[in-house]
Amino acid sequence: MEVSQTKIDWPSAYSCLPFTTLQAGKYGLRTIDWEDRIPIRNWRNSQIDVLRQSHSLSEVEQYDYFKTIVLPQLGDVEPKQILFGFLHNGTLIGYGGLVHISWLHDRGEVSFLLDPTRANGESYVVDFKAFLGLIVEVAFVHLGFHRITTETIVERTEHLAILEASKFVLEGRLVGHRKTDSGYADSVLHARISSATA
Repeated sequence: MEVSQTKIDWPSAYSCLPFTTLQAGKYGLRTIDWEDRIPIRNWRNSQIDVLRQSHSLSEVEQYDYFKTIVLPQLGDVEPKQILFGFLHNGTLIGYGGLVHISWLHDRGEVSFLLDPTRANGESYVVDFKAFLGLIVEVAFVHLGFHRITTETIVERTEHLAILEASKFVLEGRLVGHRKTDSGYADSVLHARISSATA
């Protein structure tokens, strides 16, 4: 099956947000774009081990996901997910946002993935901290959420340390929750409440 070459009419912002871009120094978030589907697919396929993804995504699957899931939610007043391109000096280096949103309970789960060339070492620490600062602003200032959560595989110790340095509080551990190449791994749950200081 071939991917359609038909141009997609893509909104510049989510209906539920008052901005198209949010900037903090060299870093920024902008509404996810149709063209982002290509690098995001590559990044996801190369980092399946840290994602809740069971197989490599095909071009067709990614096209369909953006067209049938991402696109319609841009116009929703209460979308189930809100995704952004994550920029450094105007260049796309990752993506993420809030997923599994409950508007009834004013909460969502943080989603984040970097270009794998930046996914290790000191740049990862700086990038992830910057992303968390921006997504906290989105959630608590612009959306009025009460709570945001994360779920992380236990082996990602650096990732977990950055979360805790960013005022995400450890709430629990799901034992043997994720199947990996070497067996089953625990997932660690963190959350940040809107009343936590910046």
